[in-house]
Amino acid sequence: MSVMMMDMLLVTIQPVRSEPQWLKGIGTINRTQGDIKRAMRQVAKIARIRIRLVGFIGKTLNSLKYQVDKNIKETLYQNEAFLSSKWNIIEHNIVRWSRYPFRYVLLLLVTTSLLIANYFLWKDDLAIWGVQHLPHWKKLIEWQGGFLAGQLTIIGVIYPLVIGLVGVLFQNKAAKKVLLPIYQTYSGFMFAGLSGLVLSISIVGMYFLSAFLSQSEYLIFCVLTAAWLSFNVLLTIWFFKVTFSMLDDTTRDRLIVQYTIHELCEADIRLRIRDALILRALENKILINPDPERVKVSTFSMLNDKYEDIAVEKKGTYEVSNIYFLIINIVINYNLLKSKLYEKFFPEKDFNPEIVLQPRSSSKEVGTFVLAKHVDLDWLSIALLRASFSLKKSTKGDRKSISSMILGFTGSAKDAMRERNTNEFTSSIDNIVEWHSEIAQALSFKNDDKEDDNWLAYT
Repeated sequence: MSVMMMDMLLVTIQPVRSEPQWLKGIGTINRTQGDIKRAMRQVAKIARIRIRLVGFIGKTLNSLKYQVDKNIKETLYQNEAFLSSKWNIIEHNIVRWSRYPFRYVLLLLVTTSLLIANYFLWKDDLAIWGVQHLPHWKKLIEWQGGFLAGQLTIIGVIYPLVIGLVGVLFQNKAAKKVLLPIYQTYSGFMFAGLSGLVLSISIVGMYFLSAFLSQSEYLIFCVLTAAWLSFNVLLTIWFFKVTFSMLDDTTRDRLIVQYTIHELCEADIRLRIRDALILRALENKILINPDPERVKVSTFSMLNDKYEDIAVEKKGTYEVSNIYFLIINIVINYNLLKSKLYEKFFPEKDFNPEIVLQPRSSSKEVGTFVLAKHVDLDWLSIALLRASFSLKKSTKGDRKSISSMILGFTGSAKDAMRERNTNEFTSSIDNIVEWHSEIAQALSFKNDDKEDDNWLAYT
């Protein structure tokens, strides 16, 4: 739509009463801004309700995830040393984006699409404001070629050169197997590169799409690509900052300690709590066993012949994501009641149900995950037990263990020994002692008996 056509639009939608054009534009944009603010408040309110609802459901259903979070909050998150070394908001988001780059680039693409859809909904109001405040708006369309060239230069030239240089500098380091993954995660270059690639494809796609749109409609695509490119430039600035930080020994060592505490130790502790809660569910009274004579409940059994497996077919390797113990307890009470009825009305029939809660990959069949084992359970009990489990693809192969991070701590000492540098070796040993003390302090907590304890003792 040309400027003349947009001026005609202004004349067409003017109210009957005489009103200055500038006042009309201000009133319209104020109403639009009010709509945006109300929409943002609604989105924030819905997000808060969702968080509370998820927590309420987890607590009500006595889920495994709720129990793990509860233990973490009562131990790690009460430790001031742990909280003082947490990632700041930028670091936290960069690490999450690096961990799931495809997911967050997809969310970025969806957000852009929603903004475009909102523009078409408010196009008439925004056109009025645009004419009043952006008289030379056509110039915004002319930058698409420059945006594309700049973005392709960043992802095709700058990133490979810098990453290659870092790889060459680290190749003789004893801790290179630890340093490179940390650099990849903390610098965010995987997410930044993927975001730049998707932006480049989007710019090319929008170029062909412009044949079907007016100039004013194509303008919103240009504005959003400019905002997206600005975001990618900020990611590139962070990438360079982290790169220079990794070249400094002191900063790099601090990053290894921080990464170990908040990425490896916390994840490892969560896994250990999860496994311990499943194995000791009866001792912790998460799982009930009101009458072992009638319904036998356990969390481990070496016997396989007498039991039938409750399994699901899964391609690949899976692990337990969540267990809803309330549903399992309902199954136990249901079978207890059923056992009492059998004893009263059908004493000649043997009904001795057993439940073994022992989730694991099947050793007999590939692609089968066993949720539990049972004896004498009916179809309803089996269906409820299946519904009480939630699975996810296993990430054990992708996890970096705490023991692997020892290479990061001892790497500088090994390098000093190889170079026969006595002073550097002494300094490295002192640093290792300091790092161990810092990690131990960050992972300390008060146990149920109000005594000092430490998660390192359980690793």
